[in-house]
Amino acid sequence: MKWKDLYTGIMISKVFAEYRNRPMKPTTLNKKLAIYGVQAVRGRDKKRVKDGKANENRDVLFWFLVEF
Repeated sequence: MKWKDLYTGIMISKVFAEYRNRPMKPTTLNKKLAIYGVQAVRGRDKKRVKDGKANENRDVLFWFLVEF
């Protein structure tokens, strides 16, 4: 999912609060997520063709929550 969607989903859960209504950067959020044993990792979809069609999401940056 995109960073904005991941971030809003985490903030809706109200586990963390923004400081003076400033959004957190990924490194800051990862430090706070480490308490729960997860990390936000980014990745790209590099396939040119998917299911016989041109991949619209090629080289788009996606974020995943990974348990470590």
